[in-house]
Amino acid sequence: MASDSAAFAEGNFDPEEESEARSKFSTADALDIEADDTEPPEEIWGGLRLAPGQLMEIIGCSGIGKSRMMLNLAVNQVLGLDFAGLPTCRRPLTWLFYGNENGLYRYRHDLRLMLKSCTAAQRERLRGHIFLPTMHNPQDVCVSFADEYTRERLKNTIRYRHADVVVFDPWGAVIHGDELDDGDVRKTILEIVDVIAADIHKPTAGIILNHSRNGAKELAAAAGLGSANYGKNSKAIFTVMRNVWNLRPAKLGEPYTKIEMIHAKSSDFAPYPPRAVDFDPDSFNYRLDPAFDHVAWQYELESIARNGSSMTSREKKVAVAKKKDADRQKILDFIRTKGHVYKAELDNWAHTEGIGVNAVRNFCSELENTGEIARIVTRFGNKAIIGTPAAIEELKSSAAPDAYRN
Repeated sequence: MASDSAAFAEGNFDPEEESEARSKFSTADALDIEADDTEPPEEIWGGLRLAPGQLMEIIGCSGIGKSRMMLNLAVNQVLGLDFAGLPTCRRPLTWLFYGNENGLYRYRHDLRLMLKSCTAAQRERLRGHIFLPTMHNPQDVCVSFADEYTRERLKNTIRYRHADVVVFDPWGAVIHGDELDDGDVRKTILEIVDVIAADIHKPTAGIILNHSRNGAKELAAAAGLGSANYGKNSKAIFTVMRNVWNLRPAKLGEPYTKIEMIHAKSSDFAPYPPRAVDFDPDSFNYRLDPAFDHVAWQYELESIARNGSSMTSREKKVAVAKKKDADRQKILDFIRTKGHVYKAELDNWAHTEGIGVNAVRNFCSELENTGEIARIVTRFGNKAIIGTPAAIEELKSSAAPDAYRN
């Protein structure tokens, strides 16, 4: 793959004009603003507008598929398709993904599945509109904004690719300093805004992918009063975002094939209602689930956060009964395999299986009452031996008459 470094100098920007634009803040008379009839900037998707320096944050737990969702969003936008039931800007924009979390082989795998059903016309429409990091050069993995040279390289790349949208993936690799420090967070945001303003002739928006905090309470709060705290040090970054979407699992257990999307912040208009999407592992696309019940799921998450379990009392009783049956069978199988075993040895083995001493005693009593096992005690040393009825009878018949007692 040829290097792009020689082509960076071909960008159509004027350094003097850029310096003049940056020398003062843009302002306008209040009455001129009141009389202005300019159409608002185009909406890219989900409240993010194609305006200089506008930023959106996408927050979700590790493994939920933030990178893949953003790639799917970019593909849908360029093709003029909705994403998660929300419209995208109908003219194809140019997307630039920046980060070190994914490279050529990961993107190649995802794209081959994501685009396998695309027509020739759709593929042609995609050409030249989505640019992804390949990390071919050793320095490509260094994406932290702590390095001024890195920021300049990204500016050059934005100009060269004429990017409309830049996706920063992940936030933790970009942050200049400590992601838990408010000052470092705000400093990095200012640097990001400066970088995406690299081409003064073209407005560029940014999407930041951030990791959420973990835990049942955090999941429940993602759609409630704690939505601003869903990301790591979210308050500092939340305040400067124009839009924030919180992603959380929409059902229990991994892998995350159903994902709920909560529009936690929208500065330009009322936020969109929560929605859920299903991930199709065959097509690597996301499809809106119009029947998803946000209220019921929120109630279930809040119950889990309070009680530590998603089960009803009946379900808990069933689960407890199933575990007891399974543990009793484990003990019976162990005894049958051994023939006979000292109680102390049985207790030690059961401990490794997560079965307590009291449970072993109760299970052995139940099994003895049903005749499935028998028990004897050594007359000298007072050690209990447990085994199958046949094995215990053999022990008794082969030993001295006073060796054991029942």
